[in-house]
Amino acid sequence: MDFAVLPSGSKKVRLLPQHELHEGKYEDCWLMADHSRQEPV
Repeated sequence: MDFAVLPSGSKKVRLLPQHELHEGKYEDCWLMADHSRQEPV
């Protein structure tokens, strides 16, 4: 699994296979988390 950190500070958390309907076809997508905040949510 890829745990890349993007320039915005977001991190790929989990791959959601066949989750998003795009142009009539289900595509994989990533669940993202914002790790740029220092305070607990």
